[in-house]
Amino acid sequence: MLGFSPLAATPLADAASQTVTTIFLTSGTSWTVPSDWNNSSNSVEAIGGGGSGGNAYNNTGTLAAASGAGGGAYARVNNLTLSGSISYVVGTGGAGDTRTTNGASSGSNGGETSFNVTTVRAAGGGSGRANVTTGTVSAGQGGATGGSTGTVKYNGGDSVGFTSASGATVSGSGGAAGRFGGGSNGSGGSTSTSSGGDGDSSYGGQGGLGNGGSGTEYGSGYGSGAGGAGRASSISTNLSGYAAGNYGGGGGAAALSTTSTTRTVTTLAGGDGLIIIRYIPTPTNVSTTVTGVAATGAVDSVTATPSIPVSVTGVAATGAVDSVTVTASALTTINTGLSATGDVGAVTITSDTAIVTGVAAAGEVDSVSVLIFVDVQLVGIAAYGYVSSVLVWGPIQPNQNPNYSTIVPSASNPWVSVA
Repeated sequence: MLGFSPLAATPLADAASQTVTTIFLTSGTSWTVPSDWNNSSNSVEAIGGGGSGGNAYNNTGTLAAASGAGGGAYARVNNLTLSGSISYVVGTGGAGDTRTTNGASSGSNGGETSFNVTTVRAAGGGSGRANVTTGTVSAGQGGATGGSTGTVKYNGGDSVGFTSASGATVSGSGGAAGRFGGGSNGSGGSTSTSSGGDGDSSYGGQGGLGNGGSGTEYGSGYGSGAGGAGRASSISTNLSGYAAGNYGGGGGAAALSTTSTTRTVTTLAGGDGLIIIRYIPTPTNVSTTVTGVAATGAVDSVTATPSIPVSVTGVAATGAVDSVTVTASALTTINTGLSATGDVGAVTITSDTAIVTGVAAAGEVDSVSVLIFVDVQLVGIAAYGYVSSVLVWGPIQPNQNPNYSTIVPSASNPWVSVA
């Protein structure tokens, strides 16, 4: 299947506040690069298929030993330049096995997962082994980094082998590696049930005494799977190993030692591989036009702030306005008709490249300013206000000639006595 979902807050560079597109490839052979693919912000991750465990059935009541399988490896490459149609292979899990007669069967190796031929490769997990004649059984090996390609690589988990097994003995399968680390190893040496290993350094699916858990590191149902537990028994009963977790966990082994000749012993397939494609889409908008930005009344600010090429016209404010501002971080071809009337705090234009005309403010204006870093032509910048009084003054001249007559005290009296 082809799964698709947008995820936020990913480990991609600069992705903390951006939407990340995630695509899961679980089948098919060809993928078409989307139109919004970003060559500078992407990652492609791969998980190899898990192997299947060994199968041992001894109907004489003596030795039956089987080891679990290995989990798939993990590989990742960041920031691939891609276009057109890309080929890929999703590694299948190693096939399970069924025995109804005395004997031992090795499991099957998991398949390699690859993207763009060899650009990203994650090795599959190795098969489990089985023996009904001697007590020596090799471990199933996890997918190895040596057989993988990527800037980040981790090994899949191993199972446990035996050198002197007796009776019915089994080991659990390894978990798949993942984005946080290698797969955990399965446990071994039990005559009943042996645990499978966790996926992705315990961040993936959880192992245990049962089916391997599926990983969820990338969202519900997608991640590195745990290995299935192995089962051993000396009781006359049909027997089956436990299932692998998706994706890439090893399938559980089975070992039965009984005197019954009519039993069925089954091992289950390893988990299939997975490809995870993640990228921050390339922006599709390349220009913005801002027109008719206006405010009337008690407005704190009127602002147009584009981060791409812009054309700004008709920005105006009327009333008690704190500021009228146009700020552009790229080319601003022309700004016209920016004005403010009333009690205006400021009229400001800030740009890298601009031709500014008609910037005006009338009334009680705090400031009219144009802040431009390069290539400036300024026309018609003006401000008008009120004058409360006109005073004209000058210093007193101390050297003026006096303009008066001295009173003569000896002058005749100008009066006549009354009879």
